[in-house]
Amino acid sequence: MRLQQLSLEPWRASLGVFSYSGWVHASEGDGVLTPWWQPNVMPPSRHMGYAFQWWGLALAALVVMLVGGQRLRRDETQEQSLGNKNKEG
Repeated sequence: MRLQQLSLEPWRASLGVFSYSGWVHASEGDGVLTPWWQPNVMPPSRHMGYAFQWWGLALAALVVMLVGGQRLRRDETQEQSLGNKNKEG
C-alpha cells in the first residue's frame, strides 16, 4: 500500500485551518527534527553493478536448479530400472 495523499478531515477540529500541502518541520524549539543519518547517494553505475550482481545470482540459481533436477530425474530412472530387474529375477 502506498500513501498518496493524507486526509486531514479527521483532525480538522484539533488542527484548525491547515493549508500547507507539504511537509512541515520545526527549525527550532520542541519537536525539532535532528537528522542522525547522512544521505547515501549512490551513482548510477553502482546501481547497475547491483543489478548485474543480482541477475548473475539468479542465473546461477537457475543453473543449479536445472542441473539438480536433471540428476534427480536420472537417479529416479535408475532406481525404477533396478526395481524392475529385481522383480523379474
